Amino acid sequence: MNIRKAFLHHIEQSLNTIDAVDLTEHYSDIEPIVQSILNEIFSGKNKRACLIPPDNRLLSAIVEGIENDIVEIQNSSVTISAERLLRKEKDAQELYGSITQIPKGSLFHLLVEDDGKTYFIITKTDHDKFLDERELLTRRGIPLNKKTYKSFFCEIVDNQLINAFIYDPSGRSARYWWEGYLDVQLCNSDAKNTEKVLTHLIDKIIFSVKVKSPDDYRVLRDNTIYYFRSHEEFNLSEYLQHVWEHYTPILEGLSLDRCKDKVNKMSENKNFDTSFSIIPASINRRVKRNIPLSPKLKLQIDDMSFQEEKSLIIPLKNEDGKWIQIKTDSGYDYFKRNETD
Repeated sequence: MNIRKAFLHHIEQSLNTIDAVDLTEHYSDIEPIVQSILNEIFSGKNKRACLIPPDNRLLSAIVEGIENDIVEIQNSSVTISAERLLRKEKDAQELYGSITQIPKGSLFHLLVEDDGKTYFIITKTDHDKFLDERELLTRRGIPLNKKTYKSFFCEIVDNQLINAFIYDPSGRSARYWWEGYLDVQLCNSDAKNTEKVLTHLIDKIIFSVKVKSPDDYRVLRDNTIYYFRSHEEFNLSEYLQHVWEHYTPILEGLSLDRCKDKVNKMSENKNFDTSFSIIPASINRRVKRNIPLSPKLKLQIDDMSFQEEKSLIIPLKNEDGKWIQIKTDSGYDYFKRNETD
């Protein structure tokens, strides 16, 4: 991966300041951080496809400026961009100041070549506190690990910006970033993403487990539905860890590697995004089952996890036949009353 052009500004909206950094003197110090961010962007799973409206001249103007041979024009184009971000951050801070504080950060504008393709990238990395090991003083700067940032990247083909995405490892891409500052439009709504991703996970991936192990299918299906119901944001990396990575199959010897691989590759699917806000009304699956007990009796299980079900319902077998035992106060009281009627 070759970084053709790189520009850096430190932005602090609380002080209304922008500081340009001359990378000709400090690039060797900053390069590992830039490479780390680029590697995560290109290999990351938590991204959203976006459209650049025809009347959006901001992004193409930045690229034109950066590619100009005159250094002053290059610097002017990225400075205008940094000033725009500062204004949008201040506007957002006024609106949401009681909820969150937009921290000081470093804004990078990058032109990158990789595998014969050219990419334009804008990324904002939040600063964090660290302890200077020599002077033992608390300072602020770009963290080498656990970076928090927002990014935009696209491919440049024949002077056109195509295949655009916004990227946020936290899965919470702030609206001021993509709508206010970048002026791009999301390709998929949160509602559509919620419906499509949940359907894909259950029907295209988890369902394949059912043939080998119905019990594991039920647990993975239920856990996926509960993930959607208990989280405000969907983040593919987090979902993979939460539902799959630490799951121990009920069926001994059952391999889930192919399923995990399919989940990983969902970031390549162009029909939905892998980072979005979950819309509860669009969760189109329920943890609901009807189990026939006799021609005139059935047991309905509604929104109960497999683990909860096992703790309340126990199958029994003796010389009189097969039974189920259910732990229930209300059911006991009902049938106890019927016994005396």
